[in-house]
Amino acid sequence: GTGAYFDQPHALALHPNGRFYVADGGRVRECSTDGKVRTIAGVASVPGFADGHGTAALFRTLTDLAVDNQGHLLVIDSGNHVLRQVTTGGDVTTVVGTQCFPNPLGNADGIGLSAQFTNPDSLVFNPHDGMIYVCAQHAIRQINPNNWAVRTIAGVSDRPGSQDGTGTGARFSSPSGLALDTYGRLFVADGANNFVRMLTPDGVVKTIQSTNKDATAMPYDNGARPDDLVFDASGNLYVVMNNYAGFSYIVKYRPLD
Repeated sequence: GTGAYFDQPHALALHPNGRFYVADGGRVRECSTDGKVRTIAGVASVPGFADGHGTAALFRTLTDLAVDNQGHLLVIDSGNHVLRQVTTGGDVTTVVGTQCFPNPLGNADGIGLSAQFTNPDSLVFNPHDGMIYVCAQHAIRQINPNNWAVRTIAGVSDRPGSQDGTGTGARFSSPSGLALDTYGRLFVADGANNFVRMLTPDGVVKTIQSTNKDATAMPYDNGARPDDLVFDASGNLYVVMNNYAGFSYIVKYRPLD
């Protein structure tokens, strides 16, 4: 309850066990339905890199987390440029990426620890195909949890841009949020472009037009940056927007065909 304190809560995920898990600075916290909060991995104000159990594990900067179909937490440790797996019992394992600090090593596709990320930011687990999708620098990367193979499916990590297209023929600029609709399509908050993009299962990237937004929403093309997005049970898409005047608001899009 109100007796618990957080440091830098950045993202949360709902687990099938009914508990919420929070990426809080350098810790993963568990919140039960009765309001109890406990740290399951990491140490407050002690940045670093170490796999292990509970407080023996160290993180640098946690930016997002999701739950896979095995009930494990998938956590982006952006400060170390890696993906970590955390069990609800507090066991931490680095599963993807080459750990480095402070500078990333690159953006190479590969398997497990041989793959490289630059500033991974957000992720989503897709129950339709069992894959994990990650925003990293200017691209969308796909991770197969069966063998931890990483491949770039859209955009090019070190080449920002705004064009629609297929696969690496498309361009993004600092994407920062991901959400899935009921058709398995991936929606991307393409932050620096001020776009919301749609990525189909066959790799086609399309910018959503402003005519798709709810009539009561604020103007879409007013220089606002989309930061994150989520679908509700009815298929409506909600986008967190921040404009350059310092105002924040939420835009609602009706279900898309």
